[in-house]
Amino acid sequence: MSLRLIASQNLNVGIVNLDIKKGNYKELVFEFVGTNNTSQTLAIADLGNLIMSRDSVDFCNTDLQDLANKNNFEAGVNLSSSTISAAFNFTLHYAFAKPNDKQNIARFESTNGRIVINLGANVGTKVLTGQVNVYGVFVKGIEKYLRKWLPFSQILGDVRSE
Repeated sequence: MSLRLIASQNLNVGIVNLDIKKGNYKELVFEFVGTNNTSQTLAIADLGNLIMSRDSVDFCNTDLQDLANKNNFEAGVNLSSSTISAAFNFTLHYAFAKPNDKQNIARFESTNGRIVINLGANVGTKVLTGQVNVYGVFVKGIEKYLRKWLPFSQILGDVRSE
C-alpha cells in the first residue's frame, strides 16, 4: 500500500477540476491546506460539493461536510484545524470499500476518472492562500463493486394524517 500525491490545485479558482490518475485505489485522501484571511475562519461546511466520476458517470456527489461526517462515522477520524487569521488544514477520505471489506479497490484508467469540487461561496472571502492536494492510496486488489454515494429524493406516496 502506498500513498501518493495525484493532483493539486489552488483554492482561488471557484471550481476545482482534477483527473484521477491510472491505478488501483483503496481510497482517495483530500487535504485542504492554507491560511485564513484576516478575521476569518474557514470551516469544513464552507468547502462546498464533491463530484467524482468514472467514464463520465458520477459515483459520488456530496457536500464535503457530509463526507467529514461519514469519515467520523466509519473510521472515527476527521482531521481538521482552522484558526482565525491563521492556518487551516482539513483531511477527508473517500474509501472505495465498505468498512469491513479489506479487498475491494477502484480501478481507473488514465483518462476515465474525474474529480470536481465546487467550492463554497465563502471560500473566496475566507481564504487568503490555499490549495487542495489529492492523494491516492494504491493497493493490489479486486474491484467487486464501485462504491457510490449519490443524492436521491424519496417520494412518499399516499402519506396523510388522520
